[in-house]
Amino acid sequence: MQSEANQQMTSLHSFFRNRLYLCIVLLWVTGSCNEPMDGKADTRMAEASHKGKDMIDAGQSMSAKMLNDSVWHLIPHANKATKRERYEFLSFYYTYGKKNADSNLLFIDSTLAQLEDRTEDYEYLFNTMFQKGSALLSKGSNNEAFECFYAAKKLAEKYEDTCSFAKLNNNLGLVSFRQQRYNEAISYFRNAFYESAHCGALDFTNAFFLKQSHLDNIGLSFERLAAYDSAIQYYQLALAFIKRNEGKYNDHEILNATARAVILGNLGGCYLKQGKDMNAAYAALTESYRLHNLVRYDRKDAQLTALKLAQYHLATGQPDAAEALLKTTRTAIDSLHNAACELKWLYTMWLYYDTVKNIPQAYSYHLAYTRKKDSFEAATEHITNTSLSEVFNRLSQQSEISDLRKDNGIKNIYLATEMLFSLMAVVILYLIWRNYRNSRTNVTRLTTLNEQVNELNNFKTRLLAIIAHDLRSPLASLSGMMPMIEDFKPEELTEVKEQITRQLNAVNEMLDNLLRWASTSLTTGEATSSSVIDIKDIARKNKELLLAAADIKNIEIADKVIPGTLAAGDEEQINVVIRNLIANAIKFTQPGGRVTIYGKRAGGHTTISITDTGIGMTEKQINKLFTTEHGRTYGTDGERGVGLGLLLCKEYVDANAGTITVSSTVGKGSTFTIILPAPPEADT
Repeated sequence: MQSEANQQMTSLHSFFRNRLYLCIVLLWVTGSCNEPMDGKADTRMAEASHKGKDMIDAGQSMSAKMLNDSVWHLIPHANKATKRERYEFLSFYYTYGKKNADSNLLFIDSTLAQLEDRTEDYEYLFNTMFQKGSALLSKGSNNEAFECFYAAKKLAEKYEDTCSFAKLNNNLGLVSFRQQRYNEAISYFRNAFYESAHCGALDFTNAFFLKQSHLDNIGLSFERLAAYDSAIQYYQLALAFIKRNEGKYNDHEILNATARAVILGNLGGCYLKQGKDMNAAYAALTESYRLHNLVRYDRKDAQLTALKLAQYHLATGQPDAAEALLKTTRTAIDSLHNAACELKWLYTMWLYYDTVKNIPQAYSYHLAYTRKKDSFEAATEHITNTSLSEVFNRLSQQSEISDLRKDNGIKNIYLATEMLFSLMAVVILYLIWRNYRNSRTNVTRLTTLNEQVNELNNFKTRLLAIIAHDLRSPLASLSGMMPMIEDFKPEELTEVKEQITRQLNAVNEMLDNLLRWASTSLTTGEATSSSVIDIKDIARKNKELLLAAADIKNIEIADKVIPGTLAAGDEEQINVVIRNLIANAIKFTQPGGRVTIYGKRAGGHTTISITDTGIGMTEKQINKLFTTEHGRTYGTDGERGVGLGLLLCKEYVDANAGTITVSSTVGKGSTFTIILPAPPEADT
């Protein structure tokens, strides 16, 4: 259920992006006339823009752009309203067609320029500011985005427009949902629903479309919180609301049917997750699927509904029906690609092959789904970092301070503040002087203790990074194998058990060594001891430890260390260095490649090399390898690192009186070479 919940979260991100688009588009519909009069957009441009947006939603982005461009060239003297219509379309095109945030912001700013000193367009300005905030949020500029949201909020407060507050709270709820702050989202959507009552009764967008959307969004938020009973209640309220009011808006039959299809799909998915009423789940999902196929408007939600229905068939023992839906959905995704639908399809394929006991295929789709989910989460990670409420409180405080400075009595405030600061400065200076007089004999001691604490904290941080770095690959491999162990044939089970035992023994030995090493070093920092190290033994153990990670990518690890190759140094530190270099070689080598470990003694030194056939590096990348500028990197299969491995390798090799160098060719591979002191001949 946990993996399904994570997958559902990513699919809903895409759904809410489309929901936000629908809200903004319906709020921005403007009137038109036969001639481009002042204050009215040219009818041809208005019609081309609205039709183009529908085409983009249907996956025909280039055709929509060509249509709008051709109409634009027919209007040589466009007024401001016509230009605004044009810029609005281009903003929409670069947001949902090309997905280019920078170009989108360019045309949003062009739209804002057309609104300069036109207070009668405050509602349009309100929506444009919020769209700019959404664009900034999508490219990771959180602070600037929230400032735009706050500006829209202040605009609604300035004109005391309750209907605008409903739109504001709805949009803030959508943003909070994307941030996974579901309780905040519920509060915003509820406020939006009640404030919508102040909009005109005949206003389709605010009085009907958005109100049913508020109820549906509250249900989605409760579903993300796993409060399924509450979620089902709000989905049913949304459907009941549509049934009571759709007769008032017969000219919007397609949107009405699409809204029902979306809500029924959510309701069926919630029943499916809850697992209590599978008949209700089937009824809701099949009706949603039928409506989507009838109106063919929201094709992406139709794909998600089809995948939920396939999961229902799998849960009820109907794999053939599920397979047919998966094939149909694959064709739909190929014609209109969507990352969330792709992710849900991979997850459902995993479930399907697991159900039909095809373990190799199930494991393959499990790996593909995991990589895709990690990539999706990394792309949206920045969105969840800041709370809207916290930013609004901060901006509100800043606004209050700014208003105070404009007040006629600000000079008195400044005078009182200066007097207070002067008094505080005198007190602080006196305290500093007294403290210096009483404690100067202890300054050196305190400084030394502080340095020791900092060194100890740095050591703890590096130790945790080492453990996380070294355990990630073997434990991830074991985690992927364990759910399927019962499905192996008897003759395969012995080999699998032996492989798991070897990996567990290797991991256990590595942990014992790390903890034993840490226990002798934590009190004074990292202690470097010197002993005779068997390089062949270290290479063998690390090969066994990382073999499963290499097998996943079909990479061969070749151990060509000459037997009896010895070095002098701290065995645990050199073990960490060799393990990190082998893991990095696997990480940056494409499937089917090769990693080779060499080792030999030459005179008074021992040379160790790890060579791969991977992607290689540029000279610029090599220059940053052993510095803090190197940062986190991603491997050829999307593997994530911590950004500390090579820096630790450099530190440990230096601490053992050795050197580490690298040579690399882009597209051919890299070689890391370590030179360590060799023990005296008598020690060998």
